[in-house]
Amino acid sequence: MNSISAAVNHGIIGLCAGVTTYECLCIVVCESGGNYNLYFTSFNYDCVGDAFLSTNKWIYVVLVFDAASLSRSTYINEKLDAAGTPFQGTLDSITTGDVCTLGPMSRDNHFQGCTDQLIMNDRAKSSYEILQEATLSRCVTFYSGMSSVDPGPNSLPGAG
Repeated sequence: MNSISAAVNHGIIGLCAGVTTYECLCIVVCESGGNYNLYFTSFNYDCVGDAFLSTNKWIYVVLVFDAASLSRSTYINEKLDAAGTPFQGTLDSITTGDVCTLGPMSRDNHFQGCTDQLIMNDRAKSSYEILQEATLSRCVTFYSGMSSVDPGPNSLPGAG
């Protein structure tokens, strides 16, 4: 997050099949008592993280939605932050940068920050896979003549 406005809720992404309470699945940064937490919410069925988020600091966030069990969990900096009750809706459409307009939330309360990457997979990843992806810092191939080139997903430049 780059900055915090006076708004209580800052929507990152919303998935809504309809306008009823149980048909939205949203990722929201919410303020409570001066602290900001990540909510993976379907309104009344929240998956609320324990980690406090701060401005101007990169964090690695993974949100897992298991379509088979409809369960949700959040990981912050490769550690499980929260696990929530099953999602009650259906999966139809997705809107990025928008808050579901239910309850006290407003469409004017968008997330204010930088997102490096947003990836959606067709299956729920295990905690082991999340840890591996979060801590992979360099992909090394031994058949390349240039050992300082990272051909992996992080594209980190080598030194030397």
